[in-house]
Amino acid sequence: MKAFNKTVLTWICIFLAGAPYLQAAITKSPVTRIEPAFWWVGMKNPKLQVLLQGPGIGGSTLTMAQYAGVTISDIKKVSSPNYLFVYLTIDPSAKPGNLTFILTGKAKGTLVYELKARDARTKAQGYSQADVMYLIMPDRFANGNPANDSVAGMLEQGPSKKPFGRHGGDVEGITKNLDYFNKLGITTLWLNPVQENDMATSSYHGYAITDFYRADRHFGDNAAYLDFIQKAHEKGLKVVMDMVMNHMGTNHYWFKDMPDSTFINFWPKYTPSNFRASAQADPYASEYDQKQMAKGWFDNTMADINGANPLVADYMIQSCIWWIEHGCIDDIRMDTYPYPDKFFMNQWASRIINEYPKLNLVGEVWVDNVALAAYFVKNQKNYNSFNSTEPTIFDFPLRDAIVNGLNDDKADYSNGLVKVYNTLSLDFVYQSPEQNTIFVNNHDMSRTVTALKGNANKTKMALAMLLTLRGKPQLYYGEEWNMPGDGKVHPDVRKNFKGGWAKDTVDYFTGKNVSAEEQDMFAYYQRLLQWRRTSTVVHNGKLTQFVPEKNVYVYFRHTPTAQVMVIINNDTAKTTSTSLPLARYAERLKFASKTGMDIISGSQIDLSKDLMLEPKRAYIIELPVSK
Repeated sequence: MKAFNKTVLTWICIFLAGAPYLQAAITKSPVTRIEPAFWWVGMKNPKLQVLLQGPGIGGSTLTMAQYAGVTISDIKKVSSPNYLFVYLTIDPSAKPGNLTFILTGKAKGTLVYELKARDARTKAQGYSQADVMYLIMPDRFANGNPANDSVAGMLEQGPSKKPFGRHGGDVEGITKNLDYFNKLGITTLWLNPVQENDMATSSYHGYAITDFYRADRHFGDNAAYLDFIQKAHEKGLKVVMDMVMNHMGTNHYWFKDMPDSTFINFWPKYTPSNFRASAQADPYASEYDQKQMAKGWFDNTMADINGANPLVADYMIQSCIWWIEHGCIDDIRMDTYPYPDKFFMNQWASRIINEYPKLNLVGEVWVDNVALAAYFVKNQKNYNSFNSTEPTIFDFPLRDAIVNGLNDDKADYSNGLVKVYNTLSLDFVYQSPEQNTIFVNNHDMSRTVTALKGNANKTKMALAMLLTLRGKPQLYYGEEWNMPGDGKVHPDVRKNFKGGWAKDTVDYFTGKNVSAEEQDMFAYYQRLLQWRRTSTVVHNGKLTQFVPEKNVYVYFRHTPTAQVMVIINNDTAKTTSTSLPLARYAERLKFASKTGMDIISGSQIDLSKDLMLEPKRAYIIELPVSK
């Protein structure tokens, strides 16, 4: 140890005040950043990559003081002299404690790295068909702490009234309003990315991440986010974390001090993506198109991450595992799933599911046909050597069918609600179609009432289908209050949730000063959502559908002990009522009593004779199974 008499710098990585390391303690250290800040013993995967960044440390030699059950298995150096990637092997016998790393050479010092005991709290429980997920854009939902509207040192400040600006919403605002979700009937919350987006403009949305281990300080800090998760769990709510493996904000430290030219995809310069997920699956695709899809940039402010680089893959995968283990999140929504290297994404899903078998890992696969969507889902027998390990996806084809089917006034062989029927008839291409997350709108597309041309009755029919068809429903904040928004301009679908700011005169949380139309829509959503929470036949039942006739779509969800009949009447030929002969549905009705309860109106429905349907209305009829 004589070599260290002149300069022995000891520092401890501590997760404090939301930062991934204790800044004040390392300002004189040769290492300025370490990621992940700490890890755990007892993980299924014994391998750990530790990234060290600091001026010139790549020219130093790193060793570790002896620690039972932990060894350095490899040290990777890169083109930049400011990085070391240290690989540890942590044996199952290793105990919690502090490792001591020793740097010798140009950069000298000693640093301490903590291995923690795993937290016994429930984590990564996934969500099921019994759940309904509610998507929130944190910046636009509720301002719980105005003190973080402006954050010293960050590039973009708030609060702003500009559509692309920071409006001041934060995780504390969500935490303060958790009772609202229970009142509505929601079981699961999905927040757009909460990780740091320190970008000069349009940083509110969260998808240009500049620090994968740090919550955005405009939203609070890591402690505020972890507090939100804990309190949500106490309220019986699950939490889905939005993550991004495809790109990072160009203000990320890797972009400013690139470890190696292969960490970011340039070929050989910035090239935008062609946004063609089909190129990933197309048996006739050119290499050029496949390369542009996987290596092209999503946006010129979002550097494309090269997950095919093993160092990058380990770093990105570990960042996800770190949030699951430390934050106790329940699931992951993966942004732009088809865009990264698909073999990297297979590795990502496999490694995370190995640690947390109950996770869904639902991927955003924004494509318009069922076969292409299924290509990216686990257990598909694809024509080539690629077989996805991603368990579930968002069902964009079904979303399009619901919206286009309700908007289509034609009622013929392939139009109208037949579009929904036809889309579901292709479920045979999925191994487990009931695992798909189904939805009508999200933060990237027109809100439901706008997509359905302002028709509140069609909006209600869309919800009725969403909550009774196979799959796991997802809603978007504010749609329960009939909030409009045109998806052609993103900020138009990302407006503030009324009541989330101190000066709001209308308050959606309490119902104060809402219009009659808004109150009517909320009551409809609440009635159906609260019913669905306990409807096990919808959670677990089989689906039997009948070909729509005259734009009337009928289907059943059923188990041996329960049955629900759903009728969606979008008949445009009638202005008063539509006759629905029941003889056609005898194969299902023969198991039911002659009287059912319409859960929407609360009225009894006589099924001993043909029904007269009110125009533009959904019926959800609980049918006691006859004995």
